[in-house]
Amino acid sequence: MLNNEYVAVAIQEERLARLDYSVITNFRNISPNFRDLAYDPQNRFSVPYNWGTLGIVVNPEKVSRPITKWADLWDTEFIGKVVIWNGIRMTVGMTLKMLGYDANSTNFDELAQAERKLMELKPSVLAFVATSVDVVQLLTEGDGAIALGYVGDLFTAQDAGFTFEYIIPEEGTVLWGDNFAIPANSPNIYTAQVFINYLLRPDIGAKILEYNYYSTPNEGVSQLVAEELRNNPL
Repeated sequence: MLNNEYVAVAIQEERLARLDYSVITNFRNISPNFRDLAYDPQNRFSVPYNWGTLGIVVNPEKVSRPITKWADLWDTEFIGKVVIWNGIRMTVGMTLKMLGYDANSTNFDELAQAERKLMELKPSVLAFVATSVDVVQLLTEGDGAIALGYVGDLFTAQDAGFTFEYIIPEEGTVLWGDNFAIPANSPNIYTAQVFINYLLRPDIGAKILEYNYYSTPNEGVSQLVAEELRNNPL
């Protein structure tokens, strides 16, 4: 599994196997909106798996006012109370958006400003995490109040009986995507492609969506999931 940002690098370094779409026939279920993207033209080496936005996850019982923007993470109210998912790319992108710049900026001065701003956030950071379960635990049982996170955190909280909020800040958000890919040195490239083809079946995609709650590029999934999920704007 590779995030969009790593696919192009892996291709350039010849680390990925070229895919055979005579095997991965269920690629036809992938929406045209997610095909042939800049990081992998013609999807020669990767298949879209899921996608989503970056936002602020809030436990409303632990904040004193509405959270509406990225800049709220720097509020002194949240010193020692901010939880952040591991991921340099998203953290830097969020900070660039907060400063009014392109999240994909390569401008040295803009990146330097983002670095300084992130250093200012350091006293507020309670923990860096790798799972939605960690986010929920820290925002309920721990000292956390808000998190730089994903919509999956919101649904994980709901499953645990908590009511969180998921905010897409007014400065804008960052989109992310995950992809299926196969290492170039894999001894089981054909079998891996058969497995990817299986995962692209709409019924299997529906089970995945109902498990992790992240949006899918598989067009065949929407009619197979609960109406609550199908119509959820997040």
